[in-house]
Amino acid sequence: MKSEKEVRIMNYRSKRTSENMAVALFAGLIIMFLSSLIISEIKFPSAELRMLVYILFSVVYLLLPSFIFYAMQKSAGFAPMQVKNSETGNVKYNVMLTFIGFVLVFVFGVLYAMAFPNAAGEGYNGEGIIYILLTLISSCFIPAVMEEYLYRGLFCRELTVCGNGFAIIVSALIFGLVHFSFSVFPYAFVSGLIIGYVYLSTGSLKYTMTIHFLNNFLSYVFSILYFYVSKNIYSAVLLIFIVVLCVSAMIVLYFLVPNGKVLSRGSGNVSASAFLTFPMIIFIICAIIMNILYDGI
Repeated sequence: MKSEKEVRIMNYRSKRTSENMAVALFAGLIIMFLSSLIISEIKFPSAELRMLVYILFSVVYLLLPSFIFYAMQKSAGFAPMQVKNSETGNVKYNVMLTFIGFVLVFVFGVLYAMAFPNAAGEGYNGEGIIYILLTLISSCFIPAVMEEYLYRGLFCRELTVCGNGFAIIVSALIFGLVHFSFSVFPYAFVSGLIIGYVYLSTGSLKYTMTIHFLNNFLSYVFSILYFYVSKNIYSAVLLIFIVVLCVSAMIVLYFLVPNGKVLSRGSGNVSASAFLTFPMIIFIICAIIMNILYDGI
């Protein structure tokens, strides 16, 4: 049982973390607005140059909020939260959990895209090799590294001040909202829950980055396959791949469960209301409005 003083300290940290997070996210929104304006208004001489500019803005869009949030937390005198349930010493357990997480994210993504085709992102459209490489950087490498650092390595970790469950849910909620599409939100939110659990269970970003990269990479590879083969062949290959993944996941799960660790509640004894500061409420409202507007475009 935590003392009254410890609870007050955690409440204060929760409020400051919420405010700092909102400021960082608003900075990201400004970059996103600028990038959308520039990319939509400028006539680029080639698709490759347009993609390069998009990649540049993507890096800034994720790097600036990360820097602002980290700097504000440090300025407030907060030492980084420690992930209590770290299993960094048990590589075998971490790898198995990562594989299960990847299968859940990928299979759910395929099923969700089949049920809601509008939620599927843009795939391969016959572009050249340079454009393909740039797309892999923008859709696979950058999200896997920089999004995981921001939403799991910073946000999810710092939110454990309110408890591990709270950290997973809220970081996944923000992760879903910043995709700015209500049709994509459910998939991004569920993926965020799965990846957040893997992060707090393993204590390492390299496992969540692996899940994120493999999911985006294979999604793009299958979009290339869809472009070149018939629909029947594509469906057959995808079905076989999913069956192999699911069977493999069941086998891995058989060995994982006996060695599994129950994720503790973490250090949180803080009311959720402590996180709902005015800046965070304003950001959530703005994000919801932008989800509506972007879905209508």
